[in-house]
Amino acid sequence: MPNRDKFQIPSFVKYLGIACVIVAGLLALVLYNNRGSQVRLESRILKTRLIPADDASTIAVLEVRIKNPANVTFVVRDVHSKVILADGTELDGDPVAQMDLDHVLDALKIHGPRYNPVLKAKDSFVGSWQGDRTVVATFPRSAADIERRKGFVILVDDVDGAVTRLAENGAVGQ
Repeated sequence: MPNRDKFQIPSFVKYLGIACVIVAGLLALVLYNNRGSQVRLESRILKTRLIPADDASTIAVLEVRIKNPANVTFVVRDVHSKVILADGTELDGDPVAQMDLDHVLDALKIHGPRYNPVLKAKDSFVGSWQGDRTVVATFPRSAADIERRKGFVILVDDVDGAVTRLAENGAVGQ
């Protein structure tokens, strides 16, 4: 056992450990500095209004708060709306133009005004921007069926290919 006191870590292991710590530090620094370069949106649904168009179709008006936490501009290519019904069925919504929504809300004043601009293609959100938008779609179901939904899902596509998925609480669709 006298050799036990003389055991030393080889010098190449010491240098290898120091090099690993330096590389890990540099990697952490690069990742920290690039955290704002990821194209994405953070958002949540603030308010939902259902307007029965007739017995078999409903207009869903969703007020959404959107935040662009990145340092790059998010340019909308397309907006898709879905509703997940109580039985798990997913229905795609047909988009409604802002002018058509204004006509409907003018005719049916009981549902209130349009509070924010409608989210549409070519909308752009600069880095660190936050604001509210309206997402409108018609669904081929009665308002009672939509009222019993699991939730709404909104997909916002960026022109560069990134897709942001916004789901109402309880919506687990694809």
